[in-house]
Amino acid sequence: MPDLRSVDLSKNHLSAVSETVFGSVNNHLGDLSLSGNPLICNCNISWIVPLQGHRYLDGYCTEPESLKERSLVTLRNGDFKFCKENVTET
Repeated sequence: MPDLRSVDLSKNHLSAVSETVFGSVNNHLGDLSLSGNPLICNCNISWIVPLQGHRYLDGYCTEPESLKERSLVTLRNGDFKFCKENVTET
């Protein structure tokens, strides 16, 4: 599937989408629509942040309360500061 450019997963009752689902096409994917899904915006979806600005991205968070109704394109690394991979040791 190296030629896959657009994925529409709208209204599929998805609460999470793993980065590994897209595998090697992730670098070439142009459009990703997740609208209409009850997305839980936690550490498991933080991989989406670097994709912003490089492709069309659609969808909104329904949880946690602090990110409820936030568009995926407005998420920032700071929104996931509680995630283990974002913690740096001193």
